[in-house]
Amino acid sequence: MTSDRLSSIGGIARLVAVLVIGGLVALFPLVGAGFPAHGGAGWASDGSRWSGTGSVFVPGSGHVGTRPNDPSGCDGCRWHVVPVCEKNTSEVPCSGTPWLRCPNDAERYYVLFAASASAALSMVAAPCIGPGSKPVSTAEMGRAVAERINSAPPGLRPTYQPKSGALTQLPTIFRSNQPAEVRREDSIAGFSTKMVARARWQWFWGDGKTLTTTKPGGRWPDRSVRHTYRTPGTVEVRVRTTWEAQYWVDGAGPFRVDGETLRQNAKLALVVREARAVLTE
Repeated sequence: MTSDRLSSIGGIARLVAVLVIGGLVALFPLVGAGFPAHGGAGWASDGSRWSGTGSVFVPGSGHVGTRPNDPSGCDGCRWHVVPVCEKNTSEVPCSGTPWLRCPNDAERYYVLFAASASAALSMVAAPCIGPGSKPVSTAEMGRAVAERINSAPPGLRPTYQPKSGALTQLPTIFRSNQPAEVRREDSIAGFSTKMVARARWQWFWGDGKTLTTTKPGGRWPDRSVRHTYRTPGTVEVRVRTTWEAQYWVDGAGPFRVDGETLRQNAKLALVVREARAVLTE
């Protein structure tokens, strides 16, 4: 078969796909009028439909809701994922409609969405969803991502230089022995997910002073995390690492993980000695 003929067939296939989706969108006002505004009543309850609030990830459709970087702004949103052939079969002759068929035992679904509690539901997609697949709300995805991120960061084990202890009037160098960020890729409920967790450190020096930084510190000559003590004594240095995460689902994002994903705490005892000047020849 020539390349020109293959190109022609590909163009026809794309045109058919556009017409199919256009047909679904045009058909929806007829079949959607019978759906209740808030779901539930009058719908089948055999587990073949889903509904919820906020944003949602739908197999074959991706993210449905507000902007990816602001999923919390969709608190009033409502969504339903309904089998096309489960309801209103008189208006939708599924058995005799080729463009409603799906491969590999999958079923055609309507994705209905409303941007607020008072807005009317409208169809935004009509994907094929296979057996074992299901929509996942943004809240569910966020919790799953948080669980995986919580197991990713290394432990917090702070150290300091010089090893012999601190000297008054001279800076002591600290490090958390952690990276500034952790990246991870995973599959969650059949969706390809990428996650990034970034750290923030709070240092409590034991003399009433504190430091908040996004730098993990390091060895000399890295002086990014340091503190100078003015009086001798033994102090308890405490440090807290807070990890905040965001993620991408099937390339869409970033989505924010609400709240602080993980906190780690550690402490160490530090002896501060007085530095004395010594005259030498």
